[in-house]
Amino acid sequence: MKKANRDKIVQQVKELLKKGKERSKAIDDPEFKEYEAIYGAQDFLVKSCFEDHFDIELQTRFGDLIPENSVLKNRLSGVLKKISSKNRSVRAKAVSALVKEVTGELGIEAELWMRHPSTTKSLIDALENEADQQIKCHIIEVMGQIYERSFADPRMHQPLLDLYSSTSKDVKNAALIITDCMPIEGKWEHLLPLFEECKTQKMINSIIGHVRTAPSKFKKDLLHSLHQYLVTKKFNSVTEYEVMVGIFRLLDGKNIKWFKEKFSQAPKFQKALKDEDLNVLYPDKVKILSV
Repeated sequence: MKKANRDKIVQQVKELLKKGKERSKAIDDPEFKEYEAIYGAQDFLVKSCFEDHFDIELQTRFGDLIPENSVLKNRLSGVLKKISSKNRSVRAKAVSALVKEVTGELGIEAELWMRHPSTTKSLIDALENEADQQIKCHIIEVMGQIYERSFADPRMHQPLLDLYSSTSKDVKNAALIITDCMPIEGKWEHLLPLFEECKTQKMINSIIGHVRTAPSKFKKDLLHSLHQYLVTKKFNSVTEYEVMVGIFRLLDGKNIKWFKEKFSQAPKFQKALKDEDLNVLYPDKVKILSV
């Protein structure tokens, strides 16, 4: 980002803080008063240097530009500090409290701590230093919820991508599930081998959501892998349906004829085509593939 653009952003942050402070004078409720005073500027700066652009220089100035609010301070000195405790029971209790909070109903005060780089940095550090697999899975869940519901911090991408090669199946599956809609650069070079070696129903359920964002150049390889799952493995009806949905999401005008000629004759595939929901969702594709 050019210096002139950074200067404009800094100036706008200062103006938003000034306006927020003026508006907050008419508010009595302490939490809402603080939210009104700070959040507009905080939200704008998060977008400007993390989400819309990734500007490290502005990120380093975040703490100087945005005053720490009381809600954030409470979390940083409480649960977000405890998830890095040397005591396992303290970490487990803290991360359980975080899971409960971020998966529940959120008030406006939640944005004051969830949509803040100090929070995501604390979680990333805790994730990278955690040896207990169960606690690690819970941290991943918290990160995924915050990413989806409040702050899509790109700094989460690489630590989560690294977990695709975890020796713990639970950790690997947890990372795969929460990253299925994250635009992680280079993700598919790591994912494609996982599709090819996928052996368990649980693993397939963890990875199948990624096909929604599959690049065109990988679609034929993925279609081959999903078709192999379908015709060679025994799944329950739910997983079989998810695999079929994955296939239909990958099929397009460039590959459906190829797929029909190569794979659609398999009896198990033809049987799966008769699913009523698939016929409602993808009537044209079902018609083309039916024999």
